[in-house]
Amino acid sequence: MRIGIVGAGPAGLVAAIAARQRGFAPTVFEQAPAFARVGGAVGIQCNGLQALESIGVLDRFHPFIELTEAVGLEAPPGRRISYVNFAEVDLPIRGFGVALRSDLQSVLLDAARRLGVDVCFGHRCTNVRAGAGVALTFENGRTETVDLVLACDGIHSVVRGSMRFHARKHPVNEAYLRVVADRAHPDRDRIGEVWAADGRRAGAFPLPGERTYMFCSVPIGRWDDILRDRLGAWVESWNDLGPVIAAAAQGVRDWSTAVYDELYDLRVDRWYEDSVVLVGDAAHAMTPNLGQGANCAMTDAVVFVNLLAECRSDWRRAAERYEAIRKPFVTRIQNAALFGGRLAAFTSTPARALRDLFFLAGSRITPLRRASMRLTAGYNPAEQPYLTAGTLRAPESGCYRDSL
Repeated sequence: MRIGIVGAGPAGLVAAIAARQRGFAPTVFEQAPAFARVGGAVGIQCNGLQALESIGVLDRFHPFIELTEAVGLEAPPGRRISYVNFAEVDLPIRGFGVALRSDLQSVLLDAARRLGVDVCFGHRCTNVRAGAGVALTFENGRTETVDLVLACDGIHSVVRGSMRFHARKHPVNEAYLRVVADRAHPDRDRIGEVWAADGRRAGAFPLPGERTYMFCSVPIGRWDDILRDRLGAWVESWNDLGPVIAAAAQGVRDWSTAVYDELYDLRVDRWYEDSVVLVGDAAHAMTPNLGQGANCAMTDAVVFVNLLAECRSDWRRAAERYEAIRKPFVTRIQNAALFGGRLAAFTSTPARALRDLFFLAGSRITPLRRASMRLTAGYNPAEQPYLTAGTLRAPESGCYRDSL
């Protein structure tokens, strides 16, 4: 089966590696001329680590990722209202890690090329047409016909827009920066996030090589003005969120490398149509409040490819099962991420007091705390058979879903 994968982000490259390992013929098409090293990092949760392990690249990725088991939430600085330690939950892989996105993509690209996957840079998809196969048209004039397309091209997916998918994209009216500080995280007991009384948010997480990943909120559409006219004062304004955030902000050498993102929430009625399957942000872009965007995307890729192998290349049956397994769980994550963002934005004193009591009470109720950690970790029991390391073998007849 010839599989055209549009987009060479984590979802696309994981899909390509998994597909090649399972005997398919994937080709990846990426609009960028090459990968660039930018200031953004990515959080890797349990499900993301499982996805990387299942395709055999986790060991190669370990030098680039800083793993931790415990993460806290402070509001205001110095007063912890939530603390999670993944060591207390029975998960396939315990912990939470942070790595540079460029390092993740470099490891995945190298793994894909070692398997002989053709990764075509400089291929901006402009149209998709289903017929006898699926025809992909690119801005450079190339046209490619494949048996199946995996749309891994993000929230603004051209593939999704070219087909009959019904999508609802909602702006969240928030913007964030992601950047790397060239100094070590100053206090490993205070890894996590801070919610300020005025609605601002920031987080600091350790990276390998004595560096720190920082994210912080920024007024929508104002980052260029801040960077040009008042960067010094803006950096100093983070001092009131405590010494960890202040140290991270002051340790950034070049704020122009920060990645600016405006947040959206995307829901798509169905994730497959006419030999096209949506994967990752093309199907379910979410706010980053649980750190699950890239993890859900990589999990999508592995789960679908394994189902495709089990269903003997019957893409429609695989896609039906993929949506049945993944969509309800991903929707829960999306809803929880949206809810968390709304809570973080509270600025009135009574509302913040009630919110903080809610978190403190929840952290003391063991079943509730552990359920929350499992959701944050992306642990979905229904998809565990499809995140097992190694190649899954197709049954003698039919699709595995018939025997569930």
